[in-house]
Amino acid sequence: MNIAEKPEVMKQPSSVEFGYKSCSHIPRYLAESTRIFIVCDPALVHSAAKIGKSLASETECTIYSHVEPEPKISTFEKILLEAKTYRPDAVVGIGGGSTIDLAKLLAVLCNSDKSFSDIVGTDKIYEKRTIRLMAVPTTSGTGSEVSPIAILTDSDQQLKIGAVSDELIPDVAVVDPELMLSMPPSVTAETGMDAMTHCIEAYTNRFSTSKTDVVALEGITLIGGNLLKAYRNGNDLAARTAVARGALCGGLCLGSVNTAAVHALAYPLGGEFCVSHGKANSMLLPYIMEYNLSECVEKYANIGKVLGCKEKNNQKRAQQAIVMIRNLAQACGIPTGLKELGVPQTALEHMATSALKVTRLILNNPRSLEYDDVLDIYSKAYCCTRGA
Repeated sequence: MNIAEKPEVMKQPSSVEFGYKSCSHIPRYLAESTRIFIVCDPALVHSAAKIGKSLASETECTIYSHVEPEPKISTFEKILLEAKTYRPDAVVGIGGGSTIDLAKLLAVLCNSDKSFSDIVGTDKIYEKRTIRLMAVPTTSGTGSEVSPIAILTDSDQQLKIGAVSDELIPDVAVVDPELMLSMPPSVTAETGMDAMTHCIEAYTNRFSTSKTDVVALEGITLIGGNLLKAYRNGNDLAARTAVARGALCGGLCLGSVNTAAVHALAYPLGGEFCVSHGKANSMLLPYIMEYNLSECVEKYANIGKVLGCKEKNNQKRAQQAIVMIRNLAQACGIPTGLKELGVPQTALEHMATSALKVTRLILNNPRSLEYDDVLDIYSKAYCCTRGA
């Protein structure tokens, strides 16, 4: 062991409660809060109101539910103004990753004179967060409930940009698989494959550690063995629970090593063409795995093994792992190429330029990427059709 190596740290909330019906324990984590600002997806107003009613009688609570998918910076600024007027001492995010990201940013900026643009990048939040923060995910994918990352869409750049800081890690994450039973199949697929992407990009990350390797591989195992079951039968609680745990594994890795090229190349799809984050990642994952294969043979072989591949030869098993990931995505109805997403071929060069701007993720990729490499990946993804 190299004693000069940096210590391995798994960053996470001080409390992570996972399990069926765990939402019933939310009041205990907010017992000392008196003014609570709840951000939720529009479809979750009833659930948010139910949580609000379960709080102590002296606790005030307001609900903001006008959350758009893949929220823009301008949208966040409007919510921030409303939250500042309310002056909460706790913020709760209930919903998918976008909603939780909004809650995280509100908790950091509500008592600050800074704006989102001031904190974009890594470790640009210099003030200690003073507002309690809770995240309650209703999808199994983003891992935002335990990560130090928050992402918004920059309409001017037509790109997703993010802030990364320990101050964005929630104090409490409550992960209740019961809340995920109502997810429609398409959301189940996209968020599940997004979680798979987190785990694979953490496991093969240039800066991966022995700890993140164990957690990421566990996530790959859980998602790989259960996502299709959850997609086909949304009421399969065992499958939902396994995928939720796998997604949690992926989220825990984000704080230590973050993601890589899949996410970087997905950002222009979301920023320019409003493709959902999970769908963009899911579609691109097999193409970038193919690009990274030469640097990841052993780890891809391990992925193939936990996915059930019986091939003994590492090179062949690594190649088969990519096929298995592609097959899983296709079985869950994920588009196989950019053309299916409505992306014009004329946009590929601009997208390649935009993707390379996401250096904080590009640098994590196990194989270096230049403009021609990114353009080639996009071109292969554009030309592919379902079943190819």
